[in-house]
Amino acid sequence: MGTAGAPAIIGIVTSAIDAGALGVRVFLVISGFLITGILARELERTGTLSLRRFYVRRTLRIFPAAYVFLLALAALSTLNVVAVQRGELLSAATYTLNFWRGRPAWEVGHLWSLAVEEQFYLLWPATLVLLGVYRGAVLSAGLIAIVPLLRAAQVLGVTWAPLQLVSPFLFYADWLAVGALLALIGPHLARQRRYRAVRASSWWTVFLVASGVAAWTAFGHWRVRELTAGWTTITVALLIDQLIAEPRLAAARLLAVRPVVWIGRISYSLYLWQELFCNRNSVAWWTRFPGNIGFSFLLAALSYYAIERPVLAWRDQSRHA
Repeated sequence: MGTAGAPAIIGIVTSAIDAGALGVRVFLVISGFLITGILARELERTGTLSLRRFYVRRTLRIFPAAYVFLLALAALSTLNVVAVQRGELLSAATYTLNFWRGRPAWEVGHLWSLAVEEQFYLLWPATLVLLGVYRGAVLSAGLIAIVPLLRAAQVLGVTWAPLQLVSPFLFYADWLAVGALLALIGPHLARQRRYRAVRASSWWTVFLVASGVAAWTAFGHWRVRELTAGWTTITVALLIDQLIAEPRLAAARLLAVRPVVWIGRISYSLYLWQELFCNRNSVAWWTRFPGNIGFSFLLAALSYYAIERPVLAWRDQSRHA
């Protein structure tokens, strides 16, 4: 369902395709692809990875905007504007919210996905150093094949206690892994003539979107989706590859228009702040449509221009100092 005042059709469509959950998982695929691409290029260029440099750069990219958001939530909680527990704020601040037992407050609930991403950042670079590109690709493929089966088993009631300890991270690892695999085998795919011919077609876009959405929704059979969503991860990765390699396609041109590029630029801050204003369980004035959309973009823009961009500029200047 949508927020208060939103047209009913918005709630119907987003509920039918579980748009929020799908968006988060697409974000994980993109993250796996981008980060692995950076790591693989450094490995190829230098033969090793500077883990210290990687962690410092990721920290400066993620922490400042996130901590400002959490400080704002702490202040609002103190003023009784929102109801967020101290333990939830601490868990969010330490990037462990995906292991939080129970349902956290709405305003911090979305940060479970940031926790998953940070745990990926912590584990994956060292794993690539130990395994190398080829074995890293094999591991990624194995996760893509196995994790959907583990999720399906859990839905069917088949549980194993040790697995439950790591499931809050492991059960999303295939979305990160498919992006990582694309980054690792992308150069090989690009050398395949038949693949390039298929990738250049707009019909390939239509097929990937249609089949990916069908696999994600499983036509309403949510238990089956734990298996079929594995195909959705692959379609998302293939779409990323197509849109990067074929900029003349209509879908790629659409993503290149200035408003869309700007939204992409502020997307991290938008991800952080939108949850405060898009609470479908609230009747507060700041959560009513369409004002809540405007507030989300306003705070995201302030966060980007006042926090993200200055910190990233300082980081890049420091690198060349």
